[in-house]
Amino acid sequence: MYFLVLRLTGIALILAGLWTGWLMLRTPPEPPRLEEVLDRLPDHDYCAEARHLAARGEYAEAKTLCEDIISCGLPGKKAAEILRGICDARMNSFRYRAHRAVMAFVTGDPRNSVEEAASAMLSDMLMYGDIRDLALQGYYKVTNQETDPLIAALAAAGLVTEFVDAADWAPALIKALRRAAAISDKLAAALLRAARSSGRMAASLRGIGGEIADLFRRSGFVRTKNILRTLDTAEAVSCAVKLTRKSAPATHLLARSAGTNLPAAAKKLAGKNVSASFLLRVARKGPAGVTLLLRGVKSVRKGNAGNFLARAAEQAVRTWGYKALCLPAAMILAGLLLNARALFKRLRARRSGKKSPPVC
Repeated sequence: MYFLVLRLTGIALILAGLWTGWLMLRTPPEPPRLEEVLDRLPDHDYCAEARHLAARGEYAEAKTLCEDIISCGLPGKKAAEILRGICDARMNSFRYRAHRAVMAFVTGDPRNSVEEAASAMLSDMLMYGDIRDLALQGYYKVTNQETDPLIAALAAAGLVTEFVDAADWAPALIKALRRAAAISDKLAAALLRAARSSGRMAASLRGIGGEIADLFRRSGFVRTKNILRTLDTAEAVSCAVKLTRKSAPATHLLARSAGTNLPAAAKKLAGKNVSASFLLRVARKGPAGVTLLLRGVKSVRKGNAGNFLARAAEQAVRTWGYKALCLPAAMILAGLLLNARALFKRLRARRSGKKSPPVC
């Protein structure tokens, strides 16, 4: 019985060592990369979003989204090219474009087209736009309607710096974006606090205004409006600008998919200093890609004993590398030594003439 127990213990140690070694060898030294998990996700259908925008008459939004689909090589590229042509046909009427430009110059409302944005900003670069805005805000105040303190402050700063184009550029751009609902109330309040603390509106807006101007130059009005819409701090704006320097179309797609999660996603991507290709990988997966980016890669296993040992083996390899294979090697060696000891004792018992119990 003694020899049987000894041999069975040795065999169990050998099998356990082989199994543990196999678990460790099949475990990569690093966890699965985010890129690999992203590639397994299905691509988001941005073309359906573009068709929905065109159906609502938002041709500038639909055209910009189609251009992003084409430039990024996303699925539905041919359909996007056809839809872009339809949007161009609807928007390129000279009478229609002139009407929008004139109305934007008079009212200062840029809406969502390039012509309207340029006309609204041109009126703000001139004295007319600032006087119009101050008069409108004063009228709203007298008639107990809701006023916009940021627009009033920017109009006042525009009047002070009217003959300095570089200083007047930031207030004009921010006013146009504010009217287009691209600057949130929280970001507007932060801009006002910065201006009041410094005492000089133009000087306080030079930093954030320069970043917004850079975003506008790289992305255009429609993309800038959609990217800024959910950003509520100067840090989030700075992170978004860093991403647009890598790829403006991918950043715009990311903004459409992330929604209110854009500040966190932009901060995470800008902090890692990712490449343009990785940014496009996240953007092309839509909301699922943004969720995976923010959540991270996690392995999910059921809580049984086998998976517990598998997780322990993975953790050992990731902590000590393949030096952890010394443990299963020691188990196999101990099993071999126990079997050798059992065989040696059996042979010794036979030579001494004693009857040894059967092994099996």
